[in-house]
Formats: sequence, C-alpha cells, structure tokens
Amino acid sequence: MGVKEVLSSIWTTDYEFAVKQYKDVCKQAQEFGLTMNFEFPAVSGVKTLADTLMLQEKIDAPNLKVLMDMLYCNWDGIDKEIELIKKAGPERFGVIHLCDCPKNWADSEKVVTMRGNREYCGKGIIDLPKILKALPANNCSIESPNFDYIKEYGPIRTCKKLC
Repeated sequence: MGVKEVLSSIWTTDYEFAVKQYKDVCKQAQEFGLTMNFEFPAVSGVKTLADTLMLQEKIDAPNLKVLMDMLYCNWDGIDKEIELIKKAGPERFGVIHLCDCPKNWADSEKVVTMRGNREYCGKGIIDLPKILKALPANNCSIESPNFDYIKEYGPIRTCKKLC
C-alpha cells in the first residue's frame, strides 16, 4: 500500500505500561519501514511536548518521531518555549498538523475544539510562523475540521476555501 507514516498517541495514564507497549509497537513498525509519529493530544495520557520528548528518549526507537499538531502546541504554550524545539533537534520531529486555534476556544470544551472547531491557518491565535520556523521542513497535513464552515459552505466549498 505504500504506507510509511503512522499517527499514534497514548490514552492510558499507566506510564510504565504505555512505555513497554509503545516500545514493542515501534519495534514491530520498524520491521515494516514505518515511522511512528507520536501526537500529544491535550486530553490524552501524554499531553505536552516535554513529556513526549521524555517518552521518546525512554523508548529510544529510531523510527519514533514527534508529531506537532499546532492546536496542541498552542495549548501547551510551545510558542513561548521555542527553545524546547530547538534544543531537541530536528531529527526528533515528524509530521506537522497545520491548523489554527479559534480566538474563542476557551468557550467550549477542548474535545469540541479538537474534533470540529479548529480554525483555518492565519484566522486564529497561534503564531504559526514562529513555531514552523523552529521545526524542520517535514511533511505537513492540514487538520482543520470546522463543522460551522461545513454547515455554511458545504463540504466541497469548504475544502476549496481551505485549499
């Protein structure tokens, strides 16, 4: 099928269990030439870049990369801690999810924003250029589901407006 990249995250708070299992998954994925892109959703078992980098060190798998979702980066305050990205080194990062955080995100639950209220790049509150300049020029995907835009413009026009 040509798959090379896998998006993943951890949803348990049992850290030792997560490390053991994830290490096994990385080992199996490596046998198939797969890169594991680890995401740190704000409501998961691993919620911050700092914790993700520590997990990456503990697992010590060459095919484990950190997926940088701009929404979670914003909630983690990464734009204020760019040095953390630079200190980690470009080889530790993988896929980048591009989106923006709506200005009124605190008015709804994080899960609501994550699943259907992301903003289009440049229309929200994230300093995207600042974060992206600190990251390597890796593959990017657009992750900006917005149910209000789909309702207003329809799925096809929303896609064209985004692209």
